[in-house]
Amino acid sequence: MSVSLRGSCALSFFVVALAWPTRAQSTVAERPRVGPDPTLVGRVDPAADAAIEAAIRDAAPWNGSCGLERVDGVLYGAGPRYKVEFGAHGFRYTTALGASSPIDGTLAFELESIRLGAQVLATGTASEPSQSGGIATYARGASIHEEYVVQADGVEQRFVFDSLPAGGGDLVVRGRIATPLVARDVDDTPGDGESPLGIRFEAPGYGSFVYGGVTGIDANGARAAGLVRFDGEHIELSLPESFVAHAALPLVLDPLLGSNVNVSGGLDLSRSDVAFDVTHNLYLVVWSVNFSSSNADVHGQRISPSGAKVGGLVLIEPYTNVSSGAPTVANNNGANRFLVAWPQTPSSLGGANDLVCRIVNASNGGISNVIQFAINGGELDSGGEMLEGYLNVQVVWQDSGIRGRAITVPATGDPGFGTTYVLAASTDALAPSISKSGGLPGRYLVAWRQKYGTYAWSQILGRTVHYDATLGPAAIDFTTHATAQKSDPAVDGDGVDFLVAYESVTIGGSTFDLKCKRVHWNGSFPAPDANETTIDPALHFAPHAAVSLLGGALLTGSATKYAVAWEDIDASAAQ
Repeated sequence: MSVSLRGSCALSFFVVALAWPTRAQSTVAERPRVGPDPTLVGRVDPAADAAIEAAIRDAAPWNGSCGLERVDGVLYGAGPRYKVEFGAHGFRYTTALGASSPIDGTLAFELESIRLGAQVLATGTASEPSQSGGIATYARGASIHEEYVVQADGVEQRFVFDSLPAGGGDLVVRGRIATPLVARDVDDTPGDGESPLGIRFEAPGYGSFVYGGVTGIDANGARAAGLVRFDGEHIELSLPESFVAHAALPLVLDPLLGSNVNVSGGLDLSRSDVAFDVTHNLYLVVWSVNFSSSNADVHGQRISPSGAKVGGLVLIEPYTNVSSGAPTVANNNGANRFLVAWPQTPSSLGGANDLVCRIVNASNGGISNVIQFAINGGELDSGGEMLEGYLNVQVVWQDSGIRGRAITVPATGDPGFGTTYVLAASTDALAPSISKSGGLPGRYLVAWRQKYGTYAWSQILGRTVHYDATLGPAAIDFTTHATAQKSDPAVDGDGVDFLVAYESVTIGGSTFDLKCKRVHWNGSFPAPDANETTIDPALHFAPHAAVSLLGGALLTGSATKYAVAWEDIDASAAQ
């Protein structure tokens, strides 16, 4: 399921319950049983689906999530509006300025020295950081610890002094700063002097964050304000001698790096996606955060059926040297793992981009290596596997037509790949969507937009693919383009019954209708109903619908119901 959360839009939520056969009444040609009874392992509470839809609608997964973890040997941290990389020479902090920003909102800090008056207590020699929970630590000798606490609203930088030598003077931490951002004092004067409140680093018109101010805290809880000095290249964080001389040890010098202000009006996120793991009874929601026009990362968060966060932020793609597009996620129930796939630039193989994936464990949020499985791919979507004993999930994408690949999700280790298949060879086939599961028969429905003629007319086509990557009959027209242009499909189903939602614009019209059709496997091909249902008429912008089968693809004996979510932007708010 994909939901776009750009700009000031809200999400609408609707349950489609039409008079279709229940899944118990449908004829289902099941695959050979490999694991336990699928009606037990596949049963999902419909209320859980509604809860996660509500959580997505309220943008809950990314509000307040944060995490610190090693990815490919490098220690990364992130919160909703920033990311940070800890290396041997210091940290690199990046605030999210949005996809329209021409520059990255980065600031790199490298420790140069720590002094007490004229005495040098430590220097910033190269040192790999250690990790304990959400804290990264550099040891600066036996009695000084340079610590970074990853929090939702920023990174708390603190220097902990277990002991101090005799002698007087201010306690001063001095570091070198490298940043493309403009520095100003928090009180809005040019940031080339000193300030008790800290220094604001900003990309004018896009966003900013604050470094500081400084607080000293001793072992008895006594506090004193310090100063932040910045000369354009070096930053100094200092505590006055009058406090340090009488402080009970250990003493903490404690600035905060954060307090982000995003001028564009909120988080700039690409479309999100969500999948459910039955065994661990939780969802994985994935999305990408746009730090600038050339830098976007992929994050994830495990969510319980009640909407509560499980564990910390999962840093699926936190790298500074690549940029990622909108991700998709699918679950393999037998492996109890999620596969996350996304487009990534620059390409490692000389193409326009790479399509890559990695696995996330449902149990603990652990991740596999990133594996490349295609080049030059556009929009992509994925369908999971609900039955135990079957390891494939299906990923489909746009590339001179619609292509797909079965990707193996083993119980441990990295993803494996089958042969790439072609669902549609036309370059006018766009924006594919695949059902979230193949259900009992292992049959997925893929729907896409097909353009026609010089007037850019388009309709929705579809084709089935089996769990073993065997293609079904030739593509079927699900809609007609005679009076309206159909585009941006979304689909889900149980392997027999499917719902396809799409946007519809009357030729020459200026508003969008959100419509849907039932598609039923008739034993030979996916047959669409003759009539379409209007979910929401006269929308002012493309709704970007998402469809989710309530109750899960293996729940038998209940009415077939689907949840549909879509963007709904008020015309007055958009002007």
